[in-house]
Amino acid sequence: MSLAGVQVGLAVAAMEPLLAPLLDAIAAVVRSPMTYDLHRPVDRRMHAIRRVRPETLRWVARHPEVAAALGGGAQETSVPADPWVPTRVPEATVDHPANRAVRWYAERVAGVLDPLAIALRKAASGMMDDATAWCLALARALELASQRLRHLVRSSFLGGVPAAPPDEGAMLTLQDEPRYARVMRLARRIIGARFSADAGDGEVVAPVRASFELYELWCLLALRRSIDEALGAAEWEHGAFGVDPLLAHDLGGLSLRRAHAGGTLLIGYNHTFSAQAGRSRHALTGERRPDLVVSWRGADGEGSWVVLDAKYRVQRASITEAFASLHVYRDALLLQGHGGRPKAGLLLVPEVGRDCANWASPGFLAAHGLGLWRLRPGESEGGALGRWVLQHLECA
Repeated sequence: MSLAGVQVGLAVAAMEPLLAPLLDAIAAVVRSPMTYDLHRPVDRRMHAIRRVRPETLRWVARHPEVAAALGGGAQETSVPADPWVPTRVPEATVDHPANRAVRWYAERVAGVLDPLAIALRKAASGMMDDATAWCLALARALELASQRLRHLVRSSFLGGVPAAPPDEGAMLTLQDEPRYARVMRLARRIIGARFSADAGDGEVVAPVRASFELYELWCLLALRRSIDEALGAAEWEHGAFGVDPLLAHDLGGLSLRRAHAGGTLLIGYNHTFSAQAGRSRHALTGERRPDLVVSWRGADGEGSWVVLDAKYRVQRASITEAFASLHVYRDALLLQGHGGRPKAGLLLVPEVGRDCANWASPGFLAAHGLGLWRLRPGESEGGALGRWVLQHLECA
């Protein structure tokens, strides 16, 4: 049996060291989960309400006898001076999209481990003594990890949260909150295509990516092409991962470099900005992973950089929410040797609606050094994005 071209034993041997850190990461989420407030309808005495909500005022307006009682006319009505009125009170819940995603990742990993353990035990039956013991030990490690994962879900609040693959709401937490980011990073390495078992009869389980992930990867290639259109085509030096394995599940830290004006241009995809002071990429208030950074350093050692976030969104409310991450990046991220904070920032989106057009206007972009940029598959932008990035990098 093979796993995407790798023998099952070797693939599992590479996977096994990831299991304990993953369990620790999920346990950290269980100890301190993300919550958000649900507003539960209740009836309260009017004078016990500290924050009067609009719907409560509308209800009072529809009941004149209650309004009269509140105004001191209780002796003329059957309503008491302190009447019961409907309102809503906040109630914290752990049914957060990111927690649903953590349970989904835990169950997906457990689902990967079980058939691999079975395959290892079958493979052990036809091996020599030393190889048999090795395979059986790996199988046992997978079985124990699968059991611990399922127990962790059942015995914690995760057991009461429905499992769901990460959506846009979950990704904001999974990318920006270190505990959740660690769960996603480790789980995706385990359930990635390189650990997908053959389906049998020559069939292979193909990797599947969410639309927003495909858009992020496409923006990486589109940005490289746009810079080439602005400067002229040139060879790009690929980082450790190269660009061939773009279908690999985790491409954190991918780098593309090219020479320019006696210096170096670099496009970084999912680079980690550490919360630890003193690192070359430092985040002031917790680990961050912006989608794209473009940096330039000249021969004199001086440099600059810009940050870009790819968002597969079109609705104004979703884009407004996404701007929060861009503001955080502009304020909290520091890149040593490149001037500290970024010179500018963009949200890359597939469409700019009328209600968001101002954020994409040349005047807004020039005045604030940030905004929206429409980058849509199938359309040529003639290097405009590359020219905008190079202008803000201030490279010769």
